[in-house]
Amino acid sequence: MATLVLVPLLCALYEMMVTRVLGLPLDLTLAAVFAVGGFLAVGGILRTGGRLTLPSGATLGVWAAPWLGAAVWFGTLIASHLISGASALAWITRGDSANNLLFARLIVENNGITTGAAENPVPLPAGLLALVMASNRHGVSLAATVRSDVGAFAQVWMLLIALSCLLAGIAAASLVERQRTVIVALVGAGASLLPLSWFISGISLEYGFVNVNVLLPVVLAAWIAYSNVREHPDWVLGLLCVAGTLVLAVWSPLVVVPAALALMVVILKWKAILATRGIALVLLVAAFFQLAVYGITLTLPTFLGERGSLAAVGGIYPFPPALLGALVLLIICLAAVRGGQDIFWGTMALIAGLGAGLGVLLFSNRSQATLWGYYPQKFLWLFAVVVLILVAGFAGDLMGRATGPGPLRWIAFAALAGAFASTLSLTNFVSGYDAKNVVARVLTGDSFGQGDAATERFLKLAGEPAPTVLWHSGDDNEGQINFWLLQILSEDQPEDGFPLRYLAYTADQKDIGSLCSIIKLTGPGTVVLTAESSLAADLGAACPADAKKVVVKMD
Repeated sequence: MATLVLVPLLCALYEMMVTRVLGLPLDLTLAAVFAVGGFLAVGGILRTGGRLTLPSGATLGVWAAPWLGAAVWFGTLIASHLISGASALAWITRGDSANNLLFARLIVENNGITTGAAENPVPLPAGLLALVMASNRHGVSLAATVRSDVGAFAQVWMLLIALSCLLAGIAAASLVERQRTVIVALVGAGASLLPLSWFISGISLEYGFVNVNVLLPVVLAAWIAYSNVREHPDWVLGLLCVAGTLVLAVWSPLVVVPAALALMVVILKWKAILATRGIALVLLVAAFFQLAVYGITLTLPTFLGERGSLAAVGGIYPFPPALLGALVLLIICLAAVRGGQDIFWGTMALIAGLGAGLGVLLFSNRSQATLWGYYPQKFLWLFAVVVLILVAGFAGDLMGRATGPGPLRWIAFAALAGAFASTLSLTNFVSGYDAKNVVARVLTGDSFGQGDAATERFLKLAGEPAPTVLWHSGDDNEGQINFWLLQILSEDQPEDGFPLRYLAYTADQKDIGSLCSIIKLTGPGTVVLTAESSLAADLGAACPADAKKVVVKMD
């Protein structure tokens, strides 16, 4: 399972770099790569001479259980098309989503990922969006590209949340003794629901952190790989190298997870690693080589050129460090009780690596007004998310050992599920904060206005031939609509569109000067929709030179 997640993502990353250089089509090239990989895999299976057999009912149950969270999520999105006022699309429009969309559109325009010290150092999330955007654009008119791209964004994020659910269930279930199939299924099903909570994907949606739902499957796949260290240490080490590259391409501070686990594999299984021969050795060397090349040639120059960015500010939920301390203490105790040298030392390596990463970020923030800035807070949160999912696995395994078959076991697991639900509901430490899980966020439709009405209006205006903005239009969602419109319009601006993107965040709807600044940048032919009959005269008085070049229409 770890291989099926990590290797295709790595192929997608490098494929987008190759298409940029060779000028090959983004989507069709990836389809060709996966087709060839599929034929090679089938050929490898046939060469073994083994006989394919249908899995048993118990095996099917164990593997179906971690799909529960994804099934709930897909059901929610289906319901959003049927329930009045729900948001089938608007749920992707909060926080940094506009920036992610712009990064992805740039990759589509460049026909791949551009590398260099001045380029985006973590291109994989935007790249995954770009792959689907490119495939969705076939036969789409220029006016409809924004709608097509937003739809592609929703498709990708939908699948990434589902993948997060699946990998959370498998990672937690990997901590349960395999012969306890009922317990494995219960833990896998329960843990698969955790990413749907506000604490995990809920925060990701609120802040527009699509990279979190790329990062989480990669990190969890690294743990799943490590859980097989006893049987396949060489293969596990290679997969951890692949995971390291992917984390560097998504959110590099968390590279400490695969790095710490890989170090523990070497410490525990160095004899087996040194004894690796044949194709396994070739694959292991290749995995390590590509990680070294990516880190040295792509990540390191960016880090050296922008090392001060680790102290950057940004919007993130302020979790107290005590929450993380409690989770760390809990997982260490559970790992010690569970037993098993490989899993215990892997857990300790995970905690040590994450602690070291957090320490580096806090040290880089030492001269700032607050020690717990954007990057330390985000790292603390992601640290807690990973630990929470593994705690679910350890706790489920312990509960299964402590109870026998019968009503007591079901009561115990119901109590455990209640404990996790209560804990997640108490993770909101800010009074009055709107902490909604992703299911509630979609079904209540309060992501961007009410339902998809505001999103649909933005998409309609973005498809107009002339630059269009709202000003005192009477639309309750005018500010949010203008934010997205200005972000999209910034693509055609000089200086990477920064002045217009800055106005998207700072424009004051009560200050005619802000509108003057906007139309000066958007240029002649800009259409201003308003409900105020005096706006044309007001513009003529405030900025006569620019006012002559725009069209003011009643909305």
